[in-house]
Amino acid sequence: MIDEHYPTYLSHRINAYELIGKTYDSMRNYEQALKYYNDALNAKLKYEPLNDPNVADSYELIGGVFHKKGDYIKAIEMYDKSIEIRRFRQLESHPDVQSIMSLRNCLKKTVEDYPGVIFNCDSSSEEEN
Repeated sequence: MIDEHYPTYLSHRINAYELIGKTYDSMRNYEQALKYYNDALNAKLKYEPLNDPNVADSYELIGGVFHKKGDYIKAIEMYDKSIEIRRFRQLESHPDVQSIMSLRNCLKKTVEDYPGVIFNCDSSSEEEN
């Protein structure tokens, strides 16, 4: 948990950054979402080891924004960082690892097979591309 690693004020600040980022993300204001997600990541990196799952969560959130923006190469890079961290702490069969690997593999296949095509890898999404 974040609270175990940070002074209380910083824990609240990181949570606020992520919540604000999620709000902007849901409003499709991706530049502002990236700003706040990166602020949260940078704060985590000051106190967390690089292989902490909290850091992996931030990379996943940032990757999600790049995915929605259609910047699949950057999304894959962020997802790869998240996977690398998660593999260090969790078995590859862990649902968190499997979920992000599935999304990453879908994007990678899209980029390889259909360069320039917008493709939705999230089957639960109600949005149309």
